[in-house]
Amino acid sequence: MTTESIIILISSLAIICFFSYFLFHRLIKENARINEEERKRMLEQVDSKKELINESIKNDRETIKDLIERIHKELESVEKERIGEFNSLKTILGEYKITTEGLRESTEGDYKKQFERDVSDRIKEISNRDYINPEENTVDFVILFVPNEMIFSFIYDQMSDIWSDAMTKKVILAGPFSFTAILRMIYQSYKNFQYQENMFEIIKLVKKFEIEYDKYNQEVDSLGKKIRDVSSQFDKVSTVRDRKLTGIVEKIKSENILPQKDED
Repeated sequence: MTTESIIILISSLAIICFFSYFLFHRLIKENARINEEERKRMLEQVDSKKELINESIKNDRETIKDLIERIHKELESVEKERIGEFNSLKTILGEYKITTEGLRESTEGDYKKQFERDVSDRIKEISNRDYINPEENTVDFVILFVPNEMIFSFIYDQMSDIWSDAMTKKVILAGPFSFTAILRMIYQSYKNFQYQENMFEIIKLVKKFEIEYDKYNQEVDSLGKKIRDVSSQFDKVSTVRDRKLTGIVEKIKSENILPQKDED
């Protein structure tokens, strides 16, 4: 909240406290006055009853029944007066309750709207920053930490529009109880992502190895074929040609064409 909002809230609370103290003090004084008047009235009634009794005894002009009826009438009158005073107090209390509740509801409504605007502005401010950047391999959402669990619960329960707007802007609100769980979830997702990337890299290497291995087999097969051809050609030269050359040399020797070596 802004400083101006805090000042307005403190002023409203001070007014409510002063008004409550004034009405409470007024009620106490009014109750004391009524009690004092009632005490005096009861004393006067007692004195009056004494006088009536004395008058009845002395003058013997009224019967006990008439006396009781007069006493009942007096008591009924007193009861009616007390009921009227009670209704007056009840009216004052009702006016006090209506006034304080109306002021409280008005104040709460104003501050709730101000709080909603503050939360909405904060969400908008965070969403416009470069916290989400796929080029730098960031996650695709932002966490807005609410350091008070009661405030977090109030936003969740009473501000569904703010909550939906935050989710649309990829801003996740987290309270003290849920913040750690969200961080653990992000960490686990990051590990799974790294593991998945490593698996993709391993698969790429395996594919590359497979290609190189096929090339290696092709080269080895080609070289083996060439070796076998050379070996076959060598066998051909070393056997057929050697046999024919040996036969010619033997024939020449048998015809004594070549001179004989001198013997020592």
